[in-house]
Amino acid sequence: MSSGYSQCSWKDNGNGTTTFGVTISFNDTAGRTGTARFISRGILVYTYDKSGNLNSSSLVADAVFINGVKHDRGGQPGNYAIYMNLAGGWYYTSAFTAKVEVTVQNKKIADWPAIAIRAGNYTSGDDVAEKTGGAYVGMGNVSNSDCVNLTDPSVSPPPPPPPLQTLVLTMTAPDWDLGELPRGDSKKTFNGLNELLCFETAGVIGDIKTGRFVIDASNANGRDKNSRYLLRNLADASQTVPYSILLFHAGNGAPTMLPNDSNISVPFDENPRNCFIPTFSTSVGDGVKGGTYSDVLTFTVVTKP
Repeated sequence: MSSGYSQCSWKDNGNGTTTFGVTISFNDTAGRTGTARFISRGILVYTYDKSGNLNSSSLVADAVFINGVKHDRGGQPGNYAIYMNLAGGWYYTSAFTAKVEVTVQNKKIADWPAIAIRAGNYTSGDDVAEKTGGAYVGMGNVSNSDCVNLTDPSVSPPPPPPPLQTLVLTMTAPDWDLGELPRGDSKKTFNGLNELLCFETAGVIGDIKTGRFVIDASNANGRDKNSRYLLRNLADASQTVPYSILLFHAGNGAPTMLPNDSNISVPFDENPRNCFIPTFSTSVGDGVKGGTYSDVLTFTVVTKP
């Protein structure tokens, strides 16, 4: 059926749902459907009650994707649910690698916040499931790319890991290119999706709605007398351009200025991904030479009650 599971993951979507992920290396379907005719790849999903016993009703997924294509039907012929489709990777009979994502409402798995995901084939006869079992994915781990394999998903699995008691932030910062700077004072805003400064949150911080964060950054080239960062000419270190950055939260509009010597805090939304729109303010003096200028920022984030 398949040659294994890898890259298991989970993500709280911040809207009452969680998406569980796993990569499945499907084999070709030849000889793997018994005497029945192949119809679709199948994704089997198992859930558990508060004691770890298999639920009799497992049709809990709001959406199941194979390589970005959502299921269009699902069934529950037994103590599992199977999801299928006749489009995209769901219909591939040859071997391929599938990125599988299963989105579930948190309230439906509150008693046991973990599920098992199993490769299968949906056929004109009986469903065919991966004989080595399924991948067991539980909420609570920040990075759990090493999948736990359940040889028999119908047997009580190990308890899911407890929720994180600390907040973990993962930052994504682009390589901003200011282009050619005009003389005098100017501003440039980066508002493209790939140009934002973003923070992904995992774990808990009490109620995230009350959490405030102080964002600041140090730089490689130092500051001028007005405490602004400096871009420095790569060919002539004596040539500098002062600059500062104004960050606006893309969701709630909260502003913060860099450098942030006053330790001004900003609130984060409940969403697991919070992004900021940066506006760079530069001051190019009349005597500044042309050339390539750069700087390197090192960001710090501190929680504030």
